[in-house]
Amino acid sequence: TIDGIAERAGVARPTVYATFGSKRAMLLALVDRVEAEAELPALLLGLRAAEGHPRRQVGLLVEFNRRLFSRGLDVLEILRGAGSAEPDLAEVWREGERRRRQGQAPLVRAWAAAGALRTDLSVKVAADVLWALTGPDVFRLVVVESGWSARRYAGWLVETLQSALFGQRPA
Repeated sequence: TIDGIAERAGVARPTVYATFGSKRAMLLALVDRVEAEAELPALLLGLRAAEGHPRRQVGLLVEFNRRLFSRGLDVLEILRGAGSAEPDLAEVWREGERRRRQGQAPLVRAWAAAGALRTDLSVKVAADVLWALTGPDVFRLVVVESGWSARRYAGWLVETLQSALFGQRPA
């Protein structure tokens, strides 16, 4: 509750509302902070610098997700869980997933335009694969539930995505 947040922060309830306006805004601010700590601007610069090198771009994206989920999986889980109790907060989760999918779409289109995608994949299917495998659920399953290190997760995911999207490396 806002009262609980204010109490833990040692501030008055109106201060929480004056700072954030709502729980929704507060959760969005937390997500923005986690993305910043995971170095989202550096990811975007790196992806631009690696244009024409789809395998390198996949590595950059996975490394960003490793940092993001290592630092912020708890925030994302709180956000998803809060949505079951408050529909407005469920929309925040869905909006985050839409943003993630929309952010990845130009990469997939560029890979398709460059002829890098496997010939048996449509752009839509490739985008679905990238979005699904780079989500927090895969990280949670292999790192939190199965006990993999975040580094092992990243290595496996890079190999899996590169194979799934581009096929085997040429000899």
